[in-house]
Amino acid sequence: MDFDGVGFDGADKVTSSIREWLNLLVRWFHVFAAIMWVGQTYYFTWLDGQFNKLAKKARRVGRVHRYGWSTAAASTPSIGRSL
Repeated sequence: MDFDGVGFDGADKVTSSIREWLNLLVRWFHVFAAIMWVGQTYYFTWLDGQFNKLAKKARRVGRVHRYGWSTAAASTPSIGRSL
């Protein structure tokens, strides 16, 4: 390509080389992101199973509240009854 006697062939080669490297980086990032996505799916599925086990155990033993485990009965006190 020639524009008013000045050649731009070198700039085109550098630009295409940069474009190829960027394309390669984007493709590998995409592959890495896909692997992370699948791994994240398996991790959160496993984590949900662990929380379900904990919830079942909490229903058997007592109840879980923000301060930890409570071994009291799972029922709530009736209105008007003092603690």
